[in-house]
Amino acid sequence: MLKLMLLVLFTAVPVLGAYEVDSDELAPYIDSPIEFQNYEGPFEVVQTWDEILGIGLHLGEQFTPEYGQFSYFGVYTVIHAVDPTVAEGLDADIMLLSDSARVDHINNFRLIIAGYLQGAYEYIEDDALLLAEYITIYNAVFRNELGFFEERYKPIVLQHLSDENVGLSTHYSDWPGGTELVIPLTDGTRPGDLAAVSPFALVDPEVREQLRTRDNRGIATRKAMVEFLERVLAERIEELDRAVERLERDRDELARREDELVGELRELEERRAAEDLSAELEERIAEIEQELAEIEDREVELEARVEEVAERQDEVDELTDLVREEREAIAEDTREMLDLEEQVAALLDEPEAPEEAWFILMDDDDRGKLVRIAAESGEHLDEVAELQAVWGRRFETIDDHAVVIAENEGRTRLARVAPDELEVIAQSNFEISRYSELVLRSQENRFYAVTRYEDEWYLGRFDRDLRLTARSAETVRPDTAIMVSDSRVYVQTPDDRVLALDLEELELVQ
Repeated sequence: MLKLMLLVLFTAVPVLGAYEVDSDELAPYIDSPIEFQNYEGPFEVVQTWDEILGIGLHLGEQFTPEYGQFSYFGVYTVIHAVDPTVAEGLDADIMLLSDSARVDHINNFRLIIAGYLQGAYEYIEDDALLLAEYITIYNAVFRNELGFFEERYKPIVLQHLSDENVGLSTHYSDWPGGTELVIPLTDGTRPGDLAAVSPFALVDPEVREQLRTRDNRGIATRKAMVEFLERVLAERIEELDRAVERLERDRDELARREDELVGELRELEERRAAEDLSAELEERIAEIEQELAEIEDREVELEARVEEVAERQDEVDELTDLVREEREAIAEDTREMLDLEEQVAALLDEPEAPEEAWFILMDDDDRGKLVRIAAESGEHLDEVAELQAVWGRRFETIDDHAVVIAENEGRTRLARVAPDELEVIAQSNFEISRYSELVLRSQENRFYAVTRYEDEWYLGRFDRDLRLTARSAETVRPDTAIMVSDSRVYVQTPDDRVLALDLEELELVQ
């Protein structure tokens, strides 16, 4: 009889618990926050967002799953260092920059990395940009730490790394000819998998602590990563459930067939004992014994699959614990920051500054500037120099920040500007029509605007951090009016129809 015990698997996500980091282990990194030094002089060549992203996309489009090397005209090179014959350690993509590479700002470098992840592994833009940020921090934290990589990566990766160049320098001048950027990969994954780039490696405790050294504790970035990890977790649980179902089905089928064969063999052996020595009988007994031997081999295979499923369950449990820990840490940091703000506000007894307001100054070409004015007199106090142009005459405010449709770094996007520093603190990753209306639904802090996707215009919904959370299936005019009611939003299509869309999913209301 089949003697195979299937492990009982639990894939539910446990309740959140406590979070603790070994401060002694992390001390060297906490004492030296990662701050990238970018070039700040005059630019000889200015490239647009799409041009810089295109460098990475060009690299990614050359991707093949086997070990190989891809290049962007010899300036940027990726080595796809994978070895499926080695079970222990991580595979990796290694990005190298030649001496002629001209990238000199960390945001542009991240954009190249994001383009590669989109082209090679089919990540959407938001996920690719998030992973690219973590990849640069990860490589900066472990710059020149070859021993760290030797403990975690396969020999095929290590043969392309050196102590003097591994990782990423925090100074832009060291990047050309001095960078071996390591992108950790999950073993055996393929393009389209959320975990193709290993999120487990990137959220190393030292990386998380580096984010916590930021003035805002890196809360927005860490929240985005936790949400990404939760999607990975959901994908892993679904795959695990399917694997368990297949395993149980195959086990039951094998047991059923074994029972049939054993019963038939018993009957045949009884006939043999009764001196039925026909050739047909002996031939059938031999066939059954052969099939039973094959079943034993398949039982061994099933036992190996049980072990594999158990290992995958362990990975799910580890990821669940990681998500739990980071969510708790983010919640604690958020509480501490709120308490600190209240303490600072209580200690400061300064007279209130003159009341100011936002205003958009227009020129004859319908290009605007976002400025601060004195509320009493209308006097022009200062402007947001970072924005090249503000389109339209409407802005929305949230937490005293202005949200506008603006051109920045050669691309029209939503931009959120803080009143004190007059700096852009958040931007949408998706292009916005310069003719779009901007509508805020204040009950949920959601913005509605016309956004581009694959050369077509759609209605997009954005959260308070200007991340795209929904996009209409129907195309719209780039200059459509946007009218929001309690449960619907109305827009105009390119063929001049007016559509009623559901506010939650932006789906057509029949």
